[in-house]
Amino acid sequence: MGNRGMMKFKSFFEFKLDYDKHGFVDKVCRRYYPAKSLNHKQVHRYYLQYVRKWDKAYGGNILAEAKEMSDDAKLSALVRERDIGCRLVKVMTTGEYMDWLVFNNGIGSVLDAAHVFGKGAFPWMRFDEKNVVVLNRFSHSCLDNGKSPIDGKMITDDERKIWWKRIVGEKDWEYLFARSRERN
Repeated sequence: MGNRGMMKFKSFFEFKLDYDKHGFVDKVCRRYYPAKSLNHKQVHRYYLQYVRKWDKAYGGNILAEAKEMSDDAKLSALVRERDIGCRLVKVMTTGEYMDWLVFNNGIGSVLDAAHVFGKGAFPWMRFDEKNVVVLNRFSHSCLDNGKSPIDGKMITDDERKIWWKRIVGEKDWEYLFARSRERN
């Protein structure tokens, strides 16, 4: 801890990734390996402790800044850090990408945190990390309005589901579809 220049503050995503991959939570000056596995809420509690210790050790104001963010903003930041770019562009074929470049009207570079199952119709899924992905604004708007995310033409509900399945992946789609059938 003598060389403060070597210390790097971790985002929650990095903190949770360390726990998921290596089984430890960071305590600023040491690592702690919990005896039992932790759920998401417990990992988040350890993260808040980490932030407090970091603030105390380095005189920062990270905790105050984090508390000012809304839950939606926190989720958006987490998803943007996780996805690093538009998830749809990553699964497009070359032909689809070339068509998308023609039709996106210049708003394809704007990125949104998009809900697969809308937060109005499915409020119990609003803060589910698997239900939110980074999408370019053109494709996000198209999918929300029943249109193709490539060219903006109308598509059926089944075609829309196929696009979402492609974007989030088969496993996450099955999970999200099952959750959409629940009622809180």
